[in-house]
Amino acid sequence: MINSTIPNSPAPAQEQTFTPTKRLPPKQMRYRRKLLIERYGYQCFWCGCDLAPETLTIDHLIPLSKGGSNKLNNLRTACKGCNNKRGDAMPELVTGEKHD
Repeated sequence: MINSTIPNSPAPAQEQTFTPTKRLPPKQMRYRRKLLIERYGYQCFWCGCDLAPETLTIDHLIPLSKGGSNKLNNLRTACKGCNNKRGDAMPELVTGEKHD
């Protein structure tokens, strides 16, 4: 039987669907969080509810999985409910609803 593989040959190229974005270092994330709070206040971008510091989350307007970035213009303050409900949906597919 003949072995058709060539030793030390590179593996066939595979199509990569997306490149994961690295998480920001904690110091950079704290700084961006501070800037976002100054810009949007303690209010959910999606539903407008008031947020306590411990319930405020940072949401990506365009999700990382859809090609979004960790740049400030792609980040928003959000309540945990909206952030979780939204998942990786694109902004035009999301409608914020007031909730308690």
